[in-house]
Amino acid sequence: MRTVCVLTEVCPLGCGPVIFVKSIPATRVFAWCVGCGLAWSAPENETWQLGEYGHAEIHACLVSDGSMIEVAAKEEIRAAKLDNLISLERTDDVWLSDCIERYNATYGTDPGIVECARNVSEQLRRMKGQTKKGTS
Repeated sequence: MRTVCVLTEVCPLGCGPVIFVKSIPATRVFAWCVGCGLAWSAPENETWQLGEYGHAEIHACLVSDGSMIEVAAKEEIRAAKLDNLISLERTDDVWLSDCIERYNATYGTDPGIVECARNVSEQLRRMKGQTKKGTS
């Protein structure tokens, strides 16, 4: 069984663990919430506090450029200089493997998903900016 490197056991939205994955074949290492699907291309810049999702992308396909993903090996995480963020190492389980397989089957093979996710992400950023302007 594979070892899964966990960044935090609870996503900033409170849903599930955030693990290190990589895009394939490009092998870009990033953080991904197994529960809600948010992804962080630069997890070292985040606070990881509940409610503070920072610079998360609404969908992992925006970080992986539409590629499929798989669990990143500890050596790959170290090479990306993110190993200091590993809080826990655990053995892969059927649930986690199923989550990644479902992600890949649903999103890793659809070239249109990246453009759709970009549009939604941009709309959310604009709404977030309007909210901040309205409360200032």
